[in-house]
Amino acid sequence: MIPDAAASPDRRSRVGQTGTRHGHTGGKLNSLQRLQKHFQILGVAGARGKYDRPYGGVRIIDIEDLLALPDLEAGLIETAPRADGVKF
Repeated sequence: MIPDAAASPDRRSRVGQTGTRHGHTGGKLNSLQRLQKHFQILGVAGARGKYDRPYGGVRIIDIEDLLALPDLEAGLIETAPRADGVKF
């Protein structure tokens, strides 16, 4: 159960992100880091290899490990652009 934010205004939401193959990944993480008063980034799960890079000290973690974190409250999802060019 996620505590009521109004009941604990000093409490940060604990979030994670999966996916590192989209150009918005760094921007989303930057935004969360700028809003660190409100969010704690627990980790980023992504494809191993050229897409994994440090994001300002955010830890890279396997998706299974990220989802198993008992204090994970929300997740962000970034996917690779579609090869067929279809936009959502």
